[in-house]
Amino acid sequence: MKDLTTQEKYIFTREMETILSSGLSVDEGLTLIEENVQENNLKSVAKELKEIFYKEGNFANAIAQVKVFDSYMEKLVEIGEMNGRLDIVMRELSFYYQREEDLTNRIKEATTYPFVLLLIMTLIVGVLVFKVLPIFEKVMKDMGGTYYSSSQVMMNFGKGFALVSFVILLLFIVCLLAYFILSKNEEVKDQILSHFFLTKTMYKNLALAKMTFALSLFVSSGYPLEEAMNYIPSFITNKEIKEKMLRVHERLEKNESFSDALNAEKVYSGSNLSLLTIGLKSGRQEEVFKKLVDVYQKEVVDSTAKFLNIIEPVIVTILSFIVGIILLSIMLPLMGIMSSIA
Repeated sequence: MKDLTTQEKYIFTREMETILSSGLSVDEGLTLIEENVQENNLKSVAKELKEIFYKEGNFANAIAQVKVFDSYMEKLVEIGEMNGRLDIVMRELSFYYQREEDLTNRIKEATTYPFVLLLIMTLIVGVLVFKVLPIFEKVMKDMGGTYYSSSQVMMNFGKGFALVSFVILLLFIVCLLAYFILSKNEEVKDQILSHFFLTKTMYKNLALAKMTFALSLFVSSGYPLEEAMNYIPSFITNKEIKEKMLRVHERLEKNESFSDALNAEKVYSGSNLSLLTIGLKSGRQEEVFKKLVDVYQKEVVDSTAKFLNIIEPVIVTILSFIVGIILLSIMLPLMGIMSSIA
């Protein structure tokens, strides 16, 4: 059975939230999904989930055993079932997958044109390097005395620049293709995008939003934060944040307060840290965590928009610069020769 797409996960969680919030049981919900959804893959998943659930009576175990969902959903379902808030978990997961699908579609739309442009421009640069420039160089050499040293220097510079540009563009395309292949693995995708300078902030905010929502679930269910920290690190894919939360856990075991531990490790920063500290000390931690989730989700949207607004003009500018330099290295010597002939 193949992994569910983000769209299929959205449909599944949306349907389960509707069913559970109406008072029906998990097995009844799975039966309804199996009978009514149009996607064959979802039907198969619902059927297998129902069979496992009948045997074990545990929805979180069934989710984990079918191995078509991501680890974030597996962990949240485990918490939701444990806390009796499975309907809320399904609702929030449906929002999460809806945003994830929208984010993926926006990135695809914004990067398709630059990627196609990159391919075309690489072909153009390749033609200039291996076809056009050698012809111009031969013509200028055949002109003998009129082929001045300055023109030769310009032509040699153009050849070298064009060749280096072609190699760099080719390597960039290879890297993009490798990313598209490797990004099928969620952990690898997170590692790549969390280190890329244009997406680093976006993925850090996304990791903080996921972690903060998990904390809010524990708090709203009456679980002490110290106990929640036994589970939270397993949710986090961002290496930097995970290491910080593990150190927070160690501080809590030494009887340090949760707010002091977060402050010491700088998990949150600025006004978000102040808001959380005040909320924890005033006893309004559930409300504060929910506000922080909204804050980080907004920051993810803003970071995404910033990334999309930057990537296309940057690629177009770089490619225009490369082609412009190559054309100048051809036209300037040619203009010099033409003027000398005249």
